[in-house]
Amino acid sequence: MLQSGTGSLALVEPTTGHRETVATLPGFTRGLAIAGHYGFVGLSKIRPTSAMDGVPLAEKRDQLQCGIGVIDLRSGLATAFLEFQTAVEEIFDVQLLAGVRFPDVIGFQRDSLLHTFVIPPR
Repeated sequence: MLQSGTGSLALVEPTTGHRETVATLPGFTRGLAIAGHYGFVGLSKIRPTSAMDGVPLAEKRDQLQCGIGVIDLRSGLATAFLEFQTAVEEIFDVQLLAGVRFPDVIGFQRDSLLHTFVIPPR
């Protein structure tokens, strides 16, 4: 599970409720996807206008990063990190797209829509 206010990923034993921190990351943790023994964790900065001032992570507001951290769930070590340095400051969810090599985000820009084709499966 994610403990957003501390920027951490934790393992919880369902029968006992025992919680163990697996990794602490440099952002407000939102969105978790798991593939094999890797956890993909979305990280956000805390907006200046946010009401998050009471959470422990708010003390590190100037050090927070926005991106995706990849954690080896066996060791708790960060194995990769994708940081958004401009334009994006918040991640709300993380999804893995199996078998997709070059995903793209299509907005409502006219040029993008004119050159996009959707072919239904047979």
